[in-house]
Amino acid sequence: MAVEKYYDHRWLVPDRVILSTLVGIGTLEDIEATDQILLDMLDSGDAPVHIIVNCTDLVSVPVNLTQVLSRMTHLHDPNLGKVVAYGVNRWVRFMATAIFPFTKTQLQFTNSLEEAITYIKQADYTVDWNGDNDS
Repeated sequence: MAVEKYYDHRWLVPDRVILSTLVGIGTLEDIEATDQILLDMLDSGDAPVHIIVNCTDLVSVPVNLTQVLSRMTHLHDPNLGKVVAYGVNRWVRFMATAIFPFTKTQLQFTNSLEEAITYIKQADYTVDWNGDNDS
């Protein structure tokens, strides 16, 4: 039985908070495609741009840390703010915990999207969660 696989990246709060959803078994090619999409979004957003990652249905990621890290260049982007992941299984948490110390970015784990949003709200009060981005 094949495992469904896709990734989706959209603005949760326009130009400020990205919601990335990762499903299935991630490959290096998926990481490269995701990296380019996130770099484009970080470039077009208003810094700091935060990323919330939904890993609820992410089964696994590649095991070669060097190859993974070399393809996640968005983690070094100066416009990147906080990164919060939720729904993370033990294997993905282990890999993320091994990768993030080599970046300038801190990773926070939460149990739900609601907790991730609360974390971002507490970390950056300038994000307008009500949709009025003219301030």
